[in-house]
Amino acid sequence: MAFSLLGIAPIGPRSEVFFQLGLHMWDIELSEDGTGKLADDDGNDIFYGIGFRANVTDKVGLGIRYNVYDFDGDDVTRLNFNAQIGFN
Repeated sequence: MAFSLLGIAPIGPRSEVFFQLGLHMWDIELSEDGTGKLADDDGNDIFYGIGFRANVTDKVGLGIRYNVYDFDGDDVTRLNFNAQIGFN
């Protein structure tokens, strides 16, 4: 589960950049068949990111987003590409 604040700034008539800062709650377990649970951990850590979105047409948008998640001091990064299609 995660909660975040998203700030959006237009950088033209059809595009915007956005910044995200949030808190994510995580729970992980490592297990093996025949042995059972080997380890587990959980926590609450911050994450942050930046992204860009452009409206190609009135109904189609393309975007990219880069996020960094902290897991007890270890960073995990994620890069997303997305397309948005509107139906009106």
